[in-house]
Amino acid sequence: MINSVNIKAVGDICPGDKAVVGLGVLHKCKKFGNSYPLEQIRGYFNEADLIIGNLEGLLSSSVEQDRGDNKVFCGRPGFSKALADTGFNVLNVANNHILEHGPEIFSETVGYLKESGINV
Repeated sequence: MINSVNIKAVGDICPGDKAVVGLGVLHKCKKFGNSYPLEQIRGYFNEADLIIGNLEGLLSSSVEQDRGDNKVFCGRPGFSKALADTGFNVLNVANNHILEHGPEIFSETVGYLKESGINV
């Protein structure tokens, strides 16, 4: 008997408003809820044993205050739970944007992912 593992992987997951502030994932999450950007892809992951993605950005509570910090690479903390609910098991954070807003927000991001059950 051959055992098999079904692995699915995706590239860059961008939780912020990188290209045009107000039109990206952060804006859509604030308007429609944290799971909104992921709703259309849930079926893609059916029957996957392991789902891997590259988190090309950060998650920070500072984006909730709309203080004008220009944290365009940051998404909402609740986006981590939406990723977990979609089925993500592992997220890579080794990319060029992960320290975009400093080590504190990087640590904050890792904390949200781990709290949601996602391995980093």
